[in-house]
Amino acid sequence: MTRFRTTRISLVPTLLVVLGYAVGSAEAAEIVLREQVVPQGELLRLSDLAAISAETAENQRALESLVMFPTPATSRDIEASTIRDRLDLLGIDLLEHRVTGAARVSIRLARDSSELSDEPLSFADTQVDSGFEIRGDVRTVGFAEINEATIESFCRARTQRALEELGWEWTGMRLSSETRSLLEQGCRWLGAEVRPVDSDSEETPDATPPRVVLVVDYQGARRSLPLDVQLEPMPRVVFLRSVVERGTVLNESHVTLRPWPRRDSARTTSDLGEVIGREVRGGLVVDRPIDPAQLTPPTLVKRNTEVRISTDIPGIRVSSFGKALADGGMDDIVLVQLNDPRRPVRARVTGESEVVILGGGQ
Repeated sequence: MTRFRTTRISLVPTLLVVLGYAVGSAEAAEIVLREQVVPQGELLRLSDLAAISAETAENQRALESLVMFPTPATSRDIEASTIRDRLDLLGIDLLEHRVTGAARVSIRLARDSSELSDEPLSFADTQVDSGFEIRGDVRTVGFAEINEATIESFCRARTQRALEELGWEWTGMRLSSETRSLLEQGCRWLGAEVRPVDSDSEETPDATPPRVVLVVDYQGARRSLPLDVQLEPMPRVVFLRSVVERGTVLNESHVTLRPWPRRDSARTTSDLGEVIGREVRGGLVVDRPIDPAQLTPPTLVKRNTEVRISTDIPGIRVSSFGKALADGGMDDIVLVQLNDPRRPVRARVTGESEVVILGGGQ
């Protein structure tokens, strides 16, 4: 096991800074890991391990001051994945904060280490081992103030996909008094899980929202803490059920309604009437929502095919046959060819393979 050189110190102010950042930060930042670091003290802060670029000076200072690990007693490497795990444990949203740079950070110790102690590092009189896990009585180190926004961000990021697969969207969360009380006693967040609930309804088995729990390590035991999460059913939009060719007129066998996230609901429709009976222009993908813009009214008259031609003049109605010179849907104006191929006339599409010549042949 790697031995860490540390001193017994108080980290109340530092940990409060960590909490303050986790609570208030919403701006994105870029964290570029360095290849090599020479520690200058007993603790490695994020500013030692990486170059940081944040959107505001306040967030820049907060990120730079994050306590990451005790300084090791000997030179060693820290994997980028370990640093990401530590940031995640501190409540840093890794979706908003981009971690790039070296795949591992080499810690190279300075020559003069006489002032450093070999005692195990203590946070509020609780030792920290080489696994970098900060534990202890959280009330003595500033963690008694539980921030629901931080917990919600942590849990939501880990359950969003599973909830959407069940057809539900996260809209809010609050902590029960029992869950809050246990969190205030001190525990390590391991993750969050979605647990479906058996429904008593046979007609709508998916009508009961699932439960969301926060999984923690509490005094060495794994526990699941229930969360009061507000969920809403996702809207049901029209999906393409099977492969169709360009020019296909959609019917009920081609489409179905499925849940879809509201954030991605642009260019979708929940109305089957908007797609049934319309023709596929192109760009539709199986098992994806249908974009109504990719549909057109059905083609009733096709180019170079025979059409029935009616002449609509007050008091006179004559029918004959000719050839359409263009495709057309209902009420489209197309050119049709009668006996004289040099003199096509304009006609309005009135049905499948049927047109009516405009008054006066115009």
